Amino acid sequence: MVEPGVAVVFGADASSAVVSTGARVVNGAVVVGSESSPPQEAAIRASASRAMRGLVVFTERECIPAVGATGESELVASGAMDELVGFVQEELAARADPGRAVAMAAYMKTDMPFYGVQKKGRTEVFRAMRSRFPVDNVDEYREVVAALWERPHREEKYLAVAVAKNYTQFLTVENFDLYHRLIVEGAWWDFVDEVAINCVGIAYLNDRAHIEPIIEEWVDDESMWLRRSSLISPIKHKSRTNHQMLFDHCLRRADEKEFFIRKAIGWTLREYAKTEPERVRKFLLCHRDRWSGLTFREAGKHLDV
Repeated sequence: MVEPGVAVVFGADASSAVVSTGARVVNGAVVVGSESSPPQEAAIRASASRAMRGLVVFTERECIPAVGATGESELVASGAMDELVGFVQEELAARADPGRAVAMAAYMKTDMPFYGVQKKGRTEVFRAMRSRFPVDNVDEYREVVAALWERPHREEKYLAVAVAKNYTQFLTVENFDLYHRLIVEGAWWDFVDEVAINCVGIAYLNDRAHIEPIIEEWVDDESMWLRRSSLISPIKHKSRTNHQMLFDHCLRRADEKEFFIRKAIGWTLREYAKTEPERVRKFLLCHRDRWSGLTFREAGKHLDV
């Protein structure tokens, strides 16, 4: 029996679920309220957990209160989102270098347009944007990331990723659908690695119970970029690395011919070896016949192998 004040995600087809009186369906989540505690709109963020393909329960305390009576954030309600995007475009345009833009596109092997603004300039724009348009809640966080991500230039998308990773209070399982989108649509290492390590990886470190099952699914996903993300997501975990899971995932992907997977296995093992060199050395040598030359060289770069 579902108790009032609890939000439950029943999976992808929550709209067909039958629940107790007082429940309603919002964007794939079944939200149950009580007289003293009305349904919380932000429980819909739990829809990210559909990737776990199971039942996920969030207590009333874990549900974030709705932003306002209209359901819109202050940024959207005030029309400031368009102002934010316009501000970012003006700041990037002021720093644009057409010649550098050509070189950056060539380096990234993409037809996506660039302004030609390198990292230092993008950091300046991000800091100015953050100061002028503070993000105060999870709804605004998601809206700003999406608004910048949907712009055509790569630097605008880089700033979307910067917002996603720098507002660390919002790096939670409820936002995994957003990170999934950035990875699958980004589909190149400059986007994927930032999101996998600094969004997915940090959230994973702080909430293993909910996120490990998602990482477990991603390692076998048909998307190569989700597979890569699963492998490199623990790179910053150091002594808190679940090494049994990491080693299992490396072995499951060891026979792939894809460069970005072979490189990812070597990279994640190399980083873990900085914390547990002997454990990684034994693992590498025990399965020596499974590794590609690229993987073995990367993983053993600082080991006696």
